Amino acid sequence: LYSAGDILSADHMTFHSTIMDGRRSLQISDRHLLTLGGDYRMEDYDSTRLTESPSMKYAALYVQDKWKVNRSWLLIPSVRYDYVNVFGSKVTGSLSSTYDINKDTRLKINLGSTYRSPTASELYMNWLHDSYAYLLGNKNLRPETAVDFDVALETEHGHTSGRLSYFLNKIKDMIDYAYQGITSGLYTYKYYKTYKNKYKSYFFTRSRILFIS
Repeated sequence: LYSAGDILSADHMTFHSTIMDGRRSLQISDRHLLTLGGDYRMEDYDSTRLTESPSMKYAALYVQDKWKVNRSWLLIPSVRYDYVNVFGSKVTGSLSSTYDINKDTRLKINLGSTYRSPTASELYMNWLHDSYAYLLGNKNLRPETAVDFDVALETEHGHTSGRLSYFLNKIKDMIDYAYQGITSGLYTYKYYKTYKNKYKSYFFTRSRILFIS
């Protein structure tokens, strides 16, 4: 047993982040609102928890068009370019649609791809916590990529609203950590990739406004 105030392990971490971003929207016609944007982020690490002191650089550019096809239908396509100095570049995109069936009911459909690169901790972690566990990074990790799809029917009637939805998410190279055994009496965990995962779910929600002030 340990008494209050016992120092079992100590480490330090220094983190510096530089962030720049910008966005501009242009009404190019009555039916099209175009949005252009980008961001840049640089992260520098110096820590006793990491095996290296990496400098991670991230950059992105994106374009989106909010297109009013007609009085009932809104369509939003978008494309995004991501660059990470450790892993290279990746292009992703999405398409969102909202259709007003009537003034109280609408159908929403979204389809898109996403991308996430491993963090410095997931890659280089080497943290020994004397009282409990040992956590290891994994330099062989690759960025996560995913395809997301969801569809929803929404409606309102008086003070009552409802939503029925379906969601599907397929992830490749998903990053997680797993138990590796015991090292020097400590529970040991390591980050790893799970290759392919699929999640799907159905939801129904109903709400009602009881008081109006």
